[in-house]
Amino acid sequence: MISSHRVNYVGGLDVQNRSRGLKQLEQLLKQITKTWPDVEFITSEELGKIVANGS
Repeated sequence: MISSHRVNYVGGLDVQNRSRGLKQLEQLLKQITKTWPDVEFITSEELGKIVANGS
């Protein structure tokens, strides 16, 4: 599970924060898909439904 916040991808206070955050997210996602090619990305809402339904 990856938890993130939009503050990592906006540049309101410092434009470099946005650039750095997006670059790091891209690197992370590329490494995840390389390591686990069958990975599935879902939203928090979808995860909540899976947990609630037990499947």
